[in-house]
Amino acid sequence: MPGILNFSNGSVLPENELEALRHIARNNQNDTITIGGRNMRLHYIQFMDGFSVEPILGGL
Repeated sequence: MPGILNFSNGSVLPENELEALRHIARNNQNDTITIGGRNMRLHYIQFMDGFSVEPILGGL
């Protein structure tokens, strides 16, 4: 199920916005998100209870 998050315009996300991404990654393991019109892959990293965000090549 898609979710919509409204992030701040700062270059560093506040803790509550990081936790929102962590929650999505934790519950979906791998998901596609759109950031600034670009498709990105969100991966959950279990051993550090964190996530990585990588661009999807050709995904505009």
